[in-house]
Amino acid sequence: TKNDLINSILESKTKEKIKFETYEDSGNELVKHFSVKISIDGELIAKGRATSKKKAEELASKRVYFAFQKKINMG
Repeated sequence: TKNDLINSILESKTKEKIKFETYEDSGNELVKHFSVKISIDGELIAKGRATSKKKAEELASKRVYFAFQKKINMG
């Protein structure tokens, strides 16, 4: 999957452990929401919340990307 690819690239470049964790899954049968957080070496980097686990992971992954872009651009 896309997240596995991101994990393998980042881990090969950084040697840091990346963890996707579903920490909340709420809502009723018709409308469920999943919350995912991404940590690198135990440090929380980003969260995502959506109506599917995959979408929540993708949202969190995008937030990680933009967080790193911001750090890179700031020097």
